[in-house]
Amino acid sequence: MHRLVLSFGGILSWTAWAIVPVVFHGSVPAWATEPSIVFDNTPNSNGGLGFTALPQGAEVTLAGTNRVVNEIDLGVSRQGSPGTADFEVSFYANNGVGGQPGTLLWDSGLYENLPLSGPPQTLSFSVPSVVVPNTFTWVAQISNSRGSQQLAVGMVEATGTTIGGFDTDWFGGPGEWTKDQAQNEARIYAVPEPSTLAILTAGAIALIGYGIRRRRVAKTAKPAAFDPQDAPAILAFPSHPSTASAARRAA
Repeated sequence: MHRLVLSFGGILSWTAWAIVPVVFHGSVPAWATEPSIVFDNTPNSNGGLGFTALPQGAEVTLAGTNRVVNEIDLGVSRQGSPGTADFEVSFYANNGVGGQPGTLLWDSGLYENLPLSGPPQTLSFSVPSVVVPNTFTWVAQISNSRGSQQLAVGMVEATGTTIGGFDTDWFGGPGEWTKDQAQNEARIYAVPEPSTLAILTAGAIALIGYGIRRRRVAKTAKPAAFDPQDAPAILAFPSHPSTASAARRAA
C-alpha cells in the first residue's frame, strides 16, 4: 500500500492511504480516459475518390490537448461492388526534408482481407496508444482488392474539416513523398498523455482531501469562550436617557 502526503502551501496537508493504490493501479475517472475526437472531416465528404497503389494520407493538426491516439477511422470505397482488400496504416512525424513525413511513429502491419461493402464506408483501425505531436501525417496503403468485379479501392475525399486542421495530402513513401491537395476522409480519437492524467488525478485527490478536512474541522469546531475582559468593549454604549434619569433619582 502506498502512502501519499499532499501539501499545498500550508493550506492543505493530509495523508491518503486507501485512494492512492486504486489510482496507481489504472482505475482513473472515466472523464479522464474517455477518448475524444481530435480530428474529423468525415461529415464533409465530397463524393470524390483517390486511387493509388502507394501509401496515401494527410498531414493533420489535432484539436484539443489529447495526444495518445487509440483509433483512426478511414473512409474507403470499392466503387459500389462488395469484396475485400488489404490495408496497412502508418503514422509519421513531419520532420523530413522540407516538412515531409520523416520518423515513423507507428505501423499497423498488414490487415488482410478486410470486408468491404462496396459503397463509401468507414473502416476503424485500433491504435495501441501511440503518442503523436500536434501535427503529424497518417497514411494508408491499399492492396489486393478482390471481388466479383475487378475494381480498385479508393480513399473517400472530403472538403474542409469539422475538428482539427488539414495541412496537405501526401502519397509515396520514405524519401519519395509527393504533396497533393486532395483531402482524404479520416477521424482520429485520442486520450490524455500519462503526465496529464497524473496531474488530473493528483488534483482530484487534493480536492477530495480538502473536502474531507473541511468536514472534519466543521464537526470538531467549538464556539469561542466568552472573555469578560471583552465586555467593556462590547457593551460600552451611551446610557439611554430613561436609564440615566433613574440613576439620578436613585442618588
